[in-house]
Amino acid sequence: MKVGDLVLYAGFPHSKGDPFPLGLGIVLGFDKDDDPAIHFQHEPRPAACGVVYYSDRIEVVNESG
Repeated sequence: MKVGDLVLYAGFPHSKGDPFPLGLGIVLGFDKDDDPAIHFQHEPRPAACGVVYYSDRIEVVNESG
């Protein structure tokens, strides 16, 4: 996983019937523990630099060139 990759949150679903309620996200950077800072299209609490998620809960959909 690297900056610019398109990802899905593969952790526990937040709502019934929608396994990916946050939609697609883009990796913006990484924290000191190498967990990705991501901006998801349906993020309920967006941040300018992305929100950090545990990397084991993120699924890469499309790698950046």
